[in-house]
Amino acid sequence: PWISLALGAPRVAVRRPSLMLLDSYVEYAAPFWIWPHWLVARCCGIQYAANLHDPVRDHQVGPGWWHRWSVWLAYRPLKFVLVHDALPEPSPVPSGVSVVQVPVGLYELGGKAVDAGASRRKWGVKDSQRVFLAFGYIRDNKNLDLVIQALADVPDAFLIIAGSVASSHDRPFSYYTALASDVGVSERCNFSEGFVNDEELGDYFSGSDYVVLTYAASFHSQSGVLNIAARARKPVLASAGPGPLLESVRGFSLGVVVEPDSLPATVEGMKTILASPPLPQWDAYEEAASWAVNAKRILEAAGISHPAEGGDSAS
Repeated sequence: PWISLALGAPRVAVRRPSLMLLDSYVEYAAPFWIWPHWLVARCCGIQYAANLHDPVRDHQVGPGWWHRWSVWLAYRPLKFVLVHDALPEPSPVPSGVSVVQVPVGLYELGGKAVDAGASRRKWGVKDSQRVFLAFGYIRDNKNLDLVIQALADVPDAFLIIAGSVASSHDRPFSYYTALASDVGVSERCNFSEGFVNDEELGDYFSGSDYVVLTYAASFHSQSGVLNIAARARKPVLASAGPGPLLESVRGFSLGVVVEPDSLPATVEGMKTILASPPLPQWDAYEEAASWAVNAKRILEAAGISHPAEGGDSAS
């Protein structure tokens, strides 16, 4: 992949875009691929920017000196980075790189019309039960073990876990299925391991009542799954450290926020959302978190006129 990244620089130089926006901040092993892009940025005057997403990172690749050098080099071509919340002090972003705060944007639910009842029957959900959906990459920091254990004290709850294990460092799917068996809640769990394509999103979200976003206190970023849940109009059960996820949920009443990394808090949160469902401000959140807002702030940061304003569009 590093060779492909490096070989992309000549194409950037030939096409001369107004802005080269990196989908994500791929700082790891930057010494292998960054040099051509650094030269293109300096010699051709092309603006580079990147989606930083999570600026506070505790994952290290290789020896400490190599990791620090990779991170330092990866910032060299960048004029600005995109984040979803104000950065901590001292900032992890070098002083010469501007920071632009943007929303993640909402995701569309593709696929054909969905029969929610059919999905629930397929999962084995009873009429009296409410479905909690844990969707996306399966990581240890999502505290799904606490959610499974909480089911023992919330008999009306049914849990769907759908997605792929994020890495070899995270617990495998078999850990969660075994835990459900040990706790005695297997009959109220449905596990679907593997990547979920866009056509299947509707099945999972329309058939669910609530979405689980129970991140650990170490999580300070935004959740893309929140913006699928918002499009599907599904309230969330959320936990995390201070950051844009909790600000969004609290600010727009998108669900119930609980103390992170706590089984009693998870149990209480599930009971609360079942007994007193929130009244989310969906329309207000969609307006604040739209892709239009995202794009407008990017164009402003790059000094590019918005097409609606009569200027040239970005290439």
